[in-house]
Amino acid sequence: MYKQHIMHALIDKKYCREIYSPLYKKLFNSGENGRPVGRAYVPIEYVDAADAIRAIRAAGGVPVLAHPGQFGNFEAVPEWVEVGLEGIEVKHPLHSKEDEERAEALGRLYGLVGTGGSDFHGFYGHALHMLGGWNPGIECVDQLRERKAAIMHSN
Repeated sequence: MYKQHIMHALIDKKYCREIYSPLYKKLFNSGENGRPVGRAYVPIEYVDAADAIRAIRAAGGVPVLAHPGQFGNFEAVPEWVEVGLEGIEVKHPLHSKEDEERAEALGRLYGLVGTGGSDFHGFYGHALHMLGGWNPGIECVDQLRERKAAIMHSN
């Protein structure tokens, strides 16, 4: 359960009309830009990326770095490749042309599958992006299947 689910329940109870309303900010604001911290804000603790990559591989999955342009973590790609990163998201609604070019270059340099997507979260998303937009093509799916087979064979 996440904060969007709490907001969904509050919408159902008629406390507000949309998820990202003033009530959302009052409850969950992280305090950025000098704004007051929300009454229900709890900082998110993320798992170490290298540990996540190892766990994904151990489970037979194909680890892919999601929207590196949005999070500004291009510099960590070499380290994550060392522990088993297999792909990098190139096409993403929040990526600039420069972000896409940088992700493509890193993909070529390290032999990563270039992925993409619309970041569509449906009802819980910040902005609606067309489902299926930012499509990397069927070749991406084929490459991910090949990587999965290789990972499964090595486990």
